[in-house]
Amino acid sequence: MSKKLLCLAFVIALISGMAQAALVHQYTFEDGTADDSVGAADGNLVGDAAVVDRALVLDGVDDWMDMDGSIIDVNTYSEVSIEVWYTPAAGQNTGFTMLAYLGGFGTYESWGGSDYFFITSAREDDVSRAAISNGTSAGPWGLETGVDGTEYDDDNMHLMVGTIDSSGISLYIDGSLVSGPVALAAHNSINGISQGFVGLGKGGYTNDPEWAGTIHEFNIYDHALSLNEVQIHWATGPSSGGLSKAHDPDPQSGANNVGTANGNYISLTLSWKTGLDPLDSNYYDPNINNHLLYLDTNSAKLHYGGGAWSGGLGGAGGEIN
Repeated sequence: MSKKLLCLAFVIALISGMAQAALVHQYTFEDGTADDSVGAADGNLVGDAAVVDRALVLDGVDDWMDMDGSIIDVNTYSEVSIEVWYTPAAGQNTGFTMLAYLGGFGTYESWGGSDYFFITSAREDDVSRAAISNGTSAGPWGLETGVDGTEYDDDNMHLMVGTIDSSGISLYIDGSLVSGPVALAAHNSINGISQGFVGLGKGGYTNDPEWAGTIHEFNIYDHALSLNEVQIHWATGPSSGGLSKAHDPDPQSGANNVGTANGNYISLTLSWKTGLDPLDSNYYDPNINNHLLYLDTNSAKLHYGGGAWSGGLGGAGGEIN
């Protein structure tokens, strides 16, 4: 392998390892099951929920996937992120649906959730939302610390991430921070989240409708993903279902151009190909046009140009030690 390819493989491996370091539970549905491919909290399909073509399909009527909250043990985390790749069924999520929920189930007056953390893509008040609530004294919904974003109920694939850390709660959609961090109210904390129920497509409010659509991947992290990490995930696409966000590459697939040397720097233009393994492929983000790495032949250090790296390492550029 050439020095250039070794450098690129190293950078991609470094970024991939950084992004996956705190992944504690993962559901990709690639083997036709709802098994947890990282931890031991295998999913249970309820009603008509089914794994079809490497994805969880939910019709929004009495079906969902649940997991063992005592194994996931979210209330022992100091930080948490829940991440979902999903395609909503267009126009069908008009009630207070929930995409992913961790908390109590029917614990408030026998029908309401409590002590929870959730993300949702579409609901009756026409927003997407991430929220945490501990306690029931005023109704759990009145005790939420939450962040809202644009509602998506459009039959297109999206990435939603909700995070909680010491700075508060944040919501990311399609690689962008849309709200947060918002500081948690004094009564809300991760250690107060119930282990009673963990669900995809259903929340802890038993009278609310189930979510309708397709879930391609669900991940739980025991740390708060950063904006850079979320951007990397959005740029590379889900690992499940044979899906990739690589498309319309420039330079074209197979191109491997070396720019003109400028002093001690050699401009290396990345080549792109479709694929799912970030150790084997360089993924293309069509929203970023400049994809350059610079090899300093004196120091043998790799630099990235301003806005160059599709995983979000751009900006003013910098040096990779």
